Amino acid sequence: MHEKKYLDSLPEEILLYLLSYLKKKDLCNMSLVNWRFNSLCFDGSLWECVSLSPRISDETALKLSKKFQNVKCLELSNAGQILGFIKNCSCITNISLTFCEQLQSSIMQSIVKAWPKLRQMNIEGCKEVCVSTCQHIGSLSYLKSLNMRGCEWVTEESMINMCRKLKDLQSLDVNGIPWLQNNFIEDVFHTHGKSLQYLSIDGSEVTDEPFQRLPMIKMLQQLHISFCENVTDNLLIYISDTASLRNLSLRKGRNFTEIGLNKFLNSLVVKQLVELDLSECVYVTDKTICHLVETNNSTLKRLILKWCWNITEEGLSKIVDKSASLEKLELTGVDQPSGACLVNIPLKMKNLCFLDLACCSGIDDKVIERILLFMPNLIVLDYYGVEFRLENVSRD
Repeated sequence: MHEKKYLDSLPEEILLYLLSYLKKKDLCNMSLVNWRFNSLCFDGSLWECVSLSPRISDETALKLSKKFQNVKCLELSNAGQILGFIKNCSCITNISLTFCEQLQSSIMQSIVKAWPKLRQMNIEGCKEVCVSTCQHIGSLSYLKSLNMRGCEWVTEESMINMCRKLKDLQSLDVNGIPWLQNNFIEDVFHTHGKSLQYLSIDGSEVTDEPFQRLPMIKMLQQLHISFCENVTDNLLIYISDTASLRNLSLRKGRNFTEIGLNKFLNSLVVKQLVELDLSECVYVTDKTICHLVETNNSTLKRLILKWCWNITEEGLSKIVDKSASLEKLELTGVDQPSGACLVNIPLKMKNLCFLDLACCSGIDDKVIERILLFMPNLIVLDYYGVEFRLENVSRD
């Protein structure tokens, strides 16, 4: 009773501050306490970001659009429900419509007309995105971040024209669009060389040539290239001179040589990386790992080496001994090591919070069990990709 009186005596500013730490579901529950909390819990300042995913009814979506007219960030799983927000909400600057099945060009036209000052747009996996959709997006002159991952029904020409109009783009994700070629990459670098900070692309049809400009992209902090099947060690040379880079992903680099990788991993840019992904790069070897951990043993937080089959116990031991800063280590499909060195993780890798050992057939569950006895909060995925839990271990 005294606690209730104490809460009632607090000014609204303090109560709103406390309520800002609650999840949206908890806010709805708290609103049932009394009329005052009902008013506070639905204050517009607490609902600037609204996520309506998974799906809700059209009627509920319409009611919410009328209630939260000051919403700035909106996430929907049904593009058809956006019309209510277009009508009632004028402040939206960030829109996420990932994997929506109804994002026709006409809806995008309405979005662009209603919110011309959009700064972030995520339409990943929207299968109905097409050439005309790109034309509409191109008119968003304030747009800084665009995610079109997996939007396969676009052409390279439409993407080039769109990106030319988006003059201040800082983040671009077009991974999963396999027919974007050198012309697109060159044009993006030419148009956004002074602003681009994040780039994620599908490298299936891309060669080394457009990446010669990488060292001139002074703001680039994150570069992710999947299917690096047509690039060579030359790409590694260009990346070595990209001083601002912090996160790097080069997946399936089948033409990278061991010599090229070793030289690259000795470069200054690797020394400052926070995240590195070399999954499916076939010439990542124990020697490669040695170069990596000698160069970067203080800033690297996440290392991903999925399906790097040439790593043995020796290479894994180097990682454990020299990577004290690592928080996440992902080794799916690295099947040669026995994992005996992993028992040193509690002593050597005290910051580790996630360890992926899926499809690591050489590593026995007894090793995982021993690690977790000393690090019970560590999340470890076993051979089957399932989180290993000590309470499920039989003591027979």
